[in-house]
Amino acid sequence: MRTLITAMLFIALSMQTFADAASAETVQDERAVREECSAYSQAEMRDCLAKKAHDSERAVRQAEEKVISALSEWDEDAKYIALS
Repeated sequence: MRTLITAMLFIALSMQTFADAASAETVQDERAVREECSAYSQAEMRDCLAKKAHDSERAVRQAEEKVISALSEWDEDAKYIALS
């Protein structure tokens, strides 16, 4: 039962964190990124796509850090300490 509760808590926190990350930064799909970067020459387009990939990796890393932080604090509340 504890495993189920922990899994549900993890999923709920993950969904909220990823939703916050998505709303904080504009998420573009692959087609939109290619369209935006296609305005440049080939060399500049490659640089633009590399920058977009780097920005995307950073956003994912920040979202992961938020989830890890939220999970590390979940048991600090007295009722959760009693449950564990």
